[in-house]
Amino acid sequence: MFRHISLALLACSIAGSHADDIAPAIAPTTSFAYERFPDSEKQAFLAGYNAALARGEARLAANRQAAEPIIAKKCLDGDIISKRLVIVDGLLRHIRERAASNAPDAWLQTRQALRELALFNDYFADAISEHHRQEALKTRTVSVKDYGALGDGSHDDGPAIRKAIADNHPATGERVVIHFPKGNYVLAGREDGWNGLETYSNNPFTLGGPQLIRAASGSHLNLHNLQDLTLQGEDGSTLTFNHLTTTGILLYGCRSVAINNLTLRRPLNGVSEGHIVAVAEDRKSIDVQTDPITPDPDHDIFKKDRWVNYLFEESERRFVPASGVHRLANVEKLSEHLYRFHNRGSYPASWRPGLRTALFARGGAATMQAIHSAFCHFDGLKFRESSCNSFSISTCHATAITNCVVAPISDQHRVSTPADAVFVGNNSIAPYVANCHFERMGDDGYNTLYHSPTLAKVTGATFTVRKSSNDFFPGATAQFFSPSTGQILAERQVLSTTREKDPTLGYLVHVTVDQPLPDWLQCELNPRSYMTLVRTGEDPKNARYGDLVINRNTCGMGAVVVNNRYVGNRNLGINIQAPNALVQGCTFEDISSAALCFGAMIIWVELPGPHNLTVRDCSFKRCPTGIFSRYTLHDSSIATSSPFANILIEGNSFEDCPKTISLRNTDHAVVRNNTLSGTSTSISIPPTDNNNPVLENNRSDDDQRAAPPQ
Repeated sequence: MFRHISLALLACSIAGSHADDIAPAIAPTTSFAYERFPDSEKQAFLAGYNAALARGEARLAANRQAAEPIIAKKCLDGDIISKRLVIVDGLLRHIRERAASNAPDAWLQTRQALRELALFNDYFADAISEHHRQEALKTRTVSVKDYGALGDGSHDDGPAIRKAIADNHPATGERVVIHFPKGNYVLAGREDGWNGLETYSNNPFTLGGPQLIRAASGSHLNLHNLQDLTLQGEDGSTLTFNHLTTTGILLYGCRSVAINNLTLRRPLNGVSEGHIVAVAEDRKSIDVQTDPITPDPDHDIFKKDRWVNYLFEESERRFVPASGVHRLANVEKLSEHLYRFHNRGSYPASWRPGLRTALFARGGAATMQAIHSAFCHFDGLKFRESSCNSFSISTCHATAITNCVVAPISDQHRVSTPADAVFVGNNSIAPYVANCHFERMGDDGYNTLYHSPTLAKVTGATFTVRKSSNDFFPGATAQFFSPSTGQILAERQVLSTTREKDPTLGYLVHVTVDQPLPDWLQCELNPRSYMTLVRTGEDPKNARYGDLVINRNTCGMGAVVVNNRYVGNRNLGINIQAPNALVQGCTFEDISSAALCFGAMIIWVELPGPHNLTVRDCSFKRCPTGIFSRYTLHDSSIATSSPFANILIEGNSFEDCPKTISLRNTDHAVVRNNTLSGTSTSISIPPTDNNNPVLENNRSDDDQRAAPPQ
């Protein structure tokens, strides 16, 4: 059973590393009830809440004043800060609405929102300080050709490039620019830097507390613990990574590292493309002629985990719905570039000779990966034939991605990458992504999410999750919640954590918290599936989706996505599963699924609903769904207890998007001044699923007000 906590104590338990912004911490260890608190206690809570909010707003005002000269310069830093100030203004409205709400969990949501305000204030202080520090640096430039790099497209230039970086490790007070004259620089083989060590390092510029630091491995170019370094290419400079399943460039523990104006490519990506030449009578197999410019299906990259998608109608060369995903039983080679794909089930009647197909390998490595790094900037990069995510940004702080392109290398290729263009996980402040072009991903254009491991084991005050990374560092707040309702079941402070690799269960993270967890969370490792759990004393056959645990302060909030173009994505244009985001001035064309989605992915377990989201001045063309909110994996009749609150959708245009805007489980959603044309006719915000929706001045192409909520 839930134990109650008084609101007076709750107001005082807003804890974390931001004590200046929020009320003093006293024993922030109690599990929380969802029943409404007695009216007699609200006054005591509000006193603590008002004091915490006043401190946060005072600090925000000081940060805003300090940022004004930077914003006035019209520089990148100023633009990023100004847009995140817009987000924070919305967060303040959200905090006040939550505090005034009668929802059973409003007090918990208010406390979390105050934590988010504190994290933003930390970010602004860091960003202002970092800007002034960068302005004071001197710059020194060296060329990789001075260290023996040839750039001839065949010689392994990896040793020369690594030596140029190692010999010019930036000294205090300077930024070193490693210059790549025009050429094709090949980085061959693996650079394995793994030494088996794991230690805690206090990186205040990442997540505000001690971090689990692991030596990096498996990258062509490993930039480890570097600061104030720029890799700068001339127009036409290319870095070629010859290994499909090895990360291209890895930044680990870096601060203010920039990589500019380079084309990053591999000889092949993780997609084998072709067309159907024959379909078996029982439809259990198809014969596919693969394109010589793509890897054949017997390549090692496809042997770990593989499935076949049909992506394009030959006549339109557009993505078709995501339902065309079929797991393979096996692949049989018939002759050179001719293969038989045996299905575990059967192929649909629509599959016919001439239809384009693609075999995806999702076990490849990112082309650009940043881990445990802060204020890194990627500008003017062109990605060609990535074998997995083009950008993978994990446990980072305030990354900037500008003027980059992820697109097929030529018109012969239908797919640029089998995965996401930008994948974001476990970040404190999400990346700023602006003026980029993302075309024909095998998955999402931009995906920022909570990291939500399923509880594998709970014993007393220790819980275990299955995952290879760790965001439960000492001092973190671990929140436990139900995947089907989104309700927070308990909350604890992390004391310590250890990591191991079990020979049969994979990576395990064991986390000790400050008080024992409730009896109803006690469970055991289930060998059947990491997504399910076995309650103590239960038969494993009765295993169900397990309760989840997150550190919500590492969820990648504060995403700014502006002036980007998303074309022909296989899945979603933008997927936002974290709070406090701004999407502005973006173009979405020919997206297979929803152009912009917020909420948990359908194939993943449910997460708490993100809040404070603004979508304005965007263009949606020929997308089956324009803007869509997801909730509740298991039962569509059960709304999460944490709704998508404070949603603003304004000034957007929709052309031929049949399911134009569809919102469910929102609180204070405002949809106004949007224009609809062609087959874009539907704005669905059912009042049974949404609290206080507002629709104003949304007009179709006949200048009539769009359909009211149904």
